[in-house]
Amino acid sequence: MKIRLVGTDAECRLVAGRLASIVDVQEVDGPRSRRGDSKLVSYYIECAVSPQGPVTVTVQQPGSQHERASQVAQAMTRGRRRALPPGGAR
Repeated sequence: MKIRLVGTDAECRLVAGRLASIVDVQEVDGPRSRRGDSKLVSYYIECAVSPQGPVTVTVQQPGSQHERASQVAQAMTRGRRRALPPGGAR
């Protein structure tokens, strides 16, 4: 299995370290710089399903439901240009 992590170096290192608890990490390649003036990096992780059996992972996020929804929406639209309406600009 191959996994690509994209984020700040600190975020990617944290997640890569946590992955070792749920999969058998075989190789980690990174950090690799993203294009342009980005502060983000990429890590490429090769791993296999761990023979330990199922693992339950719980992720806790701070803030209210509305704050999290706003953060997700901002992350999804960051760097994207708005699409033209059907039929082009009016």
